[in-house]
Amino acid sequence: MALKKCKECGQEISTKSERCPHCGAPTARGVGVVGRFLLIILLAIVIFIALACIGII
Repeated sequence: MALKKCKECGQEISTKSERCPHCGAPTARGVGVVGRFLLIILLAIVIFIALACIGII
Protein backbone atom coordinates (compact mmCIF):
# COMPACT_ATOMS: atom_id res chain seq x y z
CA MET A 1 0.00 0.00 0.00
CA ALA A 2 1.51 3.30 -1.12
CA LEU A 3 1.04 6.47 0.88
CA LYS A 4 0.70 10.11 -0.10
CA LYS A 5 0.10 13.33 1.80
CA CYS A 6 -3.39 14.79 2.08
CA LYS A 7 -3.55 18.17 0.34
CA GLU A 8 -5.76 19.59 3.10
CA CYS A 9 -4.27 18.42 6.40
CA GLY A 10 -0.87 17.00 5.37
CA GLN A 11 -1.37 13.59 7.02
CA GLU A 12 -0.28 10.45 5.16
CA ILE A 13 -3.12 8.55 3.52
CA SER A 14 -3.46 5.56 1.22
CA THR A 15 -3.33 6.23 -2.51
CA LYS A 16 -6.41 4.01 -2.84
CA SER A 17 -8.58 5.99 -0.43
CA GLU A 18 -11.33 8.23 -1.78
CA ARG A 19 -11.30 10.53 1.27
CA CYS A 20 -8.79 11.46 3.94
CA PRO A 21 -9.65 9.54 7.14
CA HIS A 22 -8.31 12.44 9.23
CA CYS A 23 -10.09 15.48 7.76
CA GLY A 24 -12.54 13.97 5.23
CA ALA A 25 -11.14 15.86 2.25
CA PRO A 26 -11.68 14.09 -1.10
CA THR A 27 -8.56 12.82 -2.84
CA ALA A 28 -7.87 13.72 -6.45
CA ARG A 29 -7.99 10.64 -8.61
CA GLY A 30 -7.08 10.80 -12.28
CA VAL A 31 -9.17 9.61 -15.18
CA GLY A 32 -6.55 7.10 -16.30
CA VAL A 33 -5.59 5.80 -19.71
CA VAL A 34 -8.79 3.82 -20.31
CA GLY A 35 -10.96 6.77 -19.30
CA ARG A 36 -9.12 9.11 -21.66
CA PHE A 37 -9.38 6.59 -24.49
CA LEU A 38 -13.14 6.23 -23.98
CA LEU A 39 -13.52 10.01 -23.81
CA ILE A 40 -11.70 10.42 -27.15
CA ILE A 41 -13.84 7.71 -28.78
CA LEU A 42 -17.04 9.32 -27.46
CA LEU A 43 -15.94 12.73 -28.70
CA ALA A 44 -15.15 11.31 -32.16
CA ILE A 45 -18.61 9.71 -32.34
CA VAL A 46 -20.32 12.96 -31.35
CA ILE A 47 -18.37 14.91 -33.96
CA PHE A 48 -19.17 12.31 -36.62
CA ILE A 49 -22.90 12.45 -35.81
CA ALA A 50 -22.88 16.26 -35.81
CA LEU A 51 -21.14 16.38 -39.21
CA ALA A 52 -23.56 13.77 -40.59
CA CYS A 53 -26.56 15.80 -39.42
CA ILE A 54 -25.42 18.96 -41.19
CA GLY A 55 -24.61 17.06 -44.39
CA ILE A 56 -20.83 17.27 -44.51
CA ILE A 57 -20.34 13.50 -44.33
